[in-house]
Amino acid sequence: MSIQSPPSLSVVSPAQLPEHLRQCVQSGGLRHRIGCVAEVLHGFWGQRFVTSMVLVTVLGWVSAGWPL
Repeated sequence: MSIQSPPSLSVVSPAQLPEHLRQCVQSGGLRHRIGCVAEVLHGFWGQRFVTSMVLVTVLGWVSAGWPL
């Protein structure tokens, strides 16, 4: 059994560099940041959805003066 070497890493040629940099700038734009924030919020609240809805309901009843 022989150990295989990892594939060689390709280097961006100077002609491809402006396109590569443009893609990097676009990927870090406002839309990307909003998507990252949405993903974090979804991960946090998605796991706590039922508990959050129960808490909101109970707080609504208490603030309205309804007996539990």
